Amino acid sequence: MDLAGAVKYETALFLPHEAAPLITQLLCLPKKVSAKYLAELSGTSLYTVFSVVLELRVRINDDLSIDFEEAAKILLKYGIATKRAI
Repeated sequence: MDLAGAVKYETALFLPHEAAPLITQLLCLPKKVSAKYLAELSGTSLYTVFSVVLELRVRINDDLSIDFEEAAKILLKYGIATKRAI
């Protein structure tokens, strides 16, 4: 690798791959949320939610429910901020 290639490689390591979306909504979520409900909230398909689950390496429960902390990570990708319901 020459010097120019090394600089490009090092620069690519420090640049973010995606810009974070603007927060457009704030939702209150319970302790556990179903994957289907996340798809409805984000306006995407269940397949898309599962692809984000794999991308973010989010843990899913046996009943296809997702804990609040993990659901918040998924929804943040769609510009939806969350807080835990009381």
